[in-house]
Amino acid sequence: MRIFIISNSLTNGGAERVGVNLANIFVRCGHEVSLFTDLSQPATYAIDTAVTCYSWRGDLYNKVYKWFYAIRLIHRHIKADHPDIILGMMHLCSIIGRVAAVHSHVPVVLTIHHAVHHMSVRYSLITRLADRWMPLFFSGTTVLTRVDADYYKSHGIPVFVMPNPLTFQPALVVPKKEKMILAAGRLSANQSLVDAGSGLPRMDTGHCGRWQ
Repeated sequence: MRIFIISNSLTNGGAERVGVNLANIFVRCGHEVSLFTDLSQPATYAIDTAVTCYSWRGDLYNKVYKWFYAIRLIHRHIKADHPDIILGMMHLCSIIGRVAAVHSHVPVVLTIHHAVHHMSVRYSLITRLADRWMPLFFSGTTVLTRVDADYYKSHGIPVFVMPNPLTFQPALVVPKKEKMILAAGRLSANQSLVDAGSGLPRMDTGHCGRWQ
């Protein structure tokens, strides 16, 4: 297959890591992958040399010009390379891919990298509207959890579960571990550490033993 992946950058972020991991594993499986991103920023994640990278102009501080340039770049390569599928990392890059692929009949996949149904966070109106209606305009949608997948499936929307960050290097042998939990990340309201931290005191210590 010939696959296009669109990512805002290769710097930090779980969604950016997912895009790089997908590109790397796809080329190792024999697919032809083109990655469209902003290469003017330093890369946090290593790209396989078999992945073809295209950069839009990161020096354009006007975002309207920047994304218009990206749409033209991707549209030009859609016409020239005829990809089989396009994956956009998060809402914006998915929209860029969808607009660039107009009239091309190339399927575009929307990837959502936050929990759509979150008990402790109320997202902005724009985010809620995007989560609810954008999947209707894409050939498929990926979400983080089965709960979100069941919601979209109940509305007849093609959806797949893709955890974030995604890794293709599973541990074949699980090492012996001490009963200790170490977590690192942001404690913002829409990050899972908030929920994980609040749930730790309710763990069944009689079943799990003593944790640090």
